Amino acid sequence: MSKPLLLAAALLALGLAPARASAQGREVTGRVTRALGDVPVGLATIIEVGGPGVAQSGGDGTFRITVGPGDVRLLVRAIGYQRKEVVVNPGESNVAVTLDEDPFKLEAVVVTGQATTLERRNATTATVKVTGDELVNAPAQALEQALQGKVLGATISMNSGAPGGGGQVQIRGVTSFRLGELYPAASIPRKRGRA
Repeated sequence: MSKPLLLAAALLALGLAPARASAQGREVTGRVTRALGDVPVGLATIIEVGGPGVAQSGGDGTFRITVGPGDVRLLVRAIGYQRKEVVVNPGESNVAVTLDEDPFKLEAVVVTGQATTLERRNATTATVKVTGDELVNAPAQALEQALQGKVLGATISMNSGAPGGGGQVQIRGVTSFRLGELYPAASIPRKRGRA
């Protein structure tokens, strides 16, 4: 190939590279913050609606995502916050997103034990979260005693008042497992009838 032809091909390739890059997508940067107090929201998920772009915000709330050309909608989600959808116009390359807190925690993810996850608002069963602070509020001799009255759908009964007497935990009815079946030391001895 002659030098002038090679030079013309190189210039043509350099001229087409930006056009090809803009046709494929553009990079948008931004920051996710809490509406009250301008606190950064880390680990928020940013999704391009109808496109392949996905990103996650860092600890300082900043993110970088590659999106398609033209008007783009970004869906921003974070656990403990209400989801928000923002529009990014073709000329914009930076966006600020503020999320409102979700007092009911409906954006939380529930692991169902069926190799799938779903949002808490779509779960068909009640979900309960008992924190360590709730367990130590009132002193108890055993974990079963500390959980009594705090877990929805669980029947917790103590075998006796004696130390080491153990308890039984039934979750959602008599056909479910009992703590005594999992841990025989905690089960109550069965009384045998007289012959």
